[in-house]
Amino acid sequence: MEAETVVRCISGAGKFAAIDDFVVDCLDIMARLENASVCYVKRECNVVAHSLVGLSNPVGCMSRKGNVPVHIMTTLHKDFQVNQ
Repeated sequence: MEAETVVRCISGAGKFAAIDDFVVDCLDIMARLENASVCYVKRECNVVAHSLVGLSNPVGCMSRKGNVPVHIMTTLHKDFQVNQ
């Protein structure tokens, strides 16, 4: 799956049933952040986004709503603190 496809799903511009629960988790994370948005960025420029995409491949529809993986949340918090 391409990262751009995942971004379109999270942005509401696309639908891919295999990652619906994953998209819900992403929207939940975004709801907790101030002024959050989603766009496609090359891997070397955004580790968090590409980690999320990498997780969607093996997990797909088996992801559980509300359970954001610890390593992703940790990276997100580090990234957010550095960019403030």
